[in-house]
Amino acid sequence: TPIGTESKKSESIIDKLWEDDSFGVSADMSAANILDDINLEQMCSGVVDLLAERLFSKGIQLDMNIPENLLIRGRQEELEQTMFHLFSYAVNSTKSETGEKNISVFSHKLGDVVSFDMIHSGSGFDESILKQRVGLDNGNSEIDLDLQICQSLLGELDTKVQLDNKLDQ
Repeated sequence: TPIGTESKKSESIIDKLWEDDSFGVSADMSAANILDDINLEQMCSGVVDLLAERLFSKGIQLDMNIPENLLIRGRQEELEQTMFHLFSYAVNSTKSETGEKNISVFSHKLGDVVSFDMIHSGSGFDESILKQRVGLDNGNSEIDLDLQICQSLLGELDTKVQLDNKLDQ
């Protein structure tokens, strides 16, 4: 066979392999599934910096107790957005009859599980929202938009969200 024909055959085979989606993994799919090690304390500090003016103007005292070296696995952008909306919800719903407005954030690691807790001096969740969270309600109650966004983003990362009221708090 002539040399030019063999070269065209090879190019044709290479082109078919290149265009065939059944070989390998697409770049878009693999990038979406890559999880990074993220420093939780640094990420939360960055989010607090974005909300510092709102915290100050509303007179909210923030207490953050997250170990400096605590790493979590996730996607940076989604976790930052989740934290932003979670902090925004707390800032917007923090109220107090006594005038003290507080948000406390703490985190700890148990084995492979990282617990992130946020407590704020808000009015609390109403009964219908709490029932909806455990599947005992028909779902007609409206959850705050910031919390809906958090639930959606964390659901994509197979993470659990729990909303609770503390007695007399």
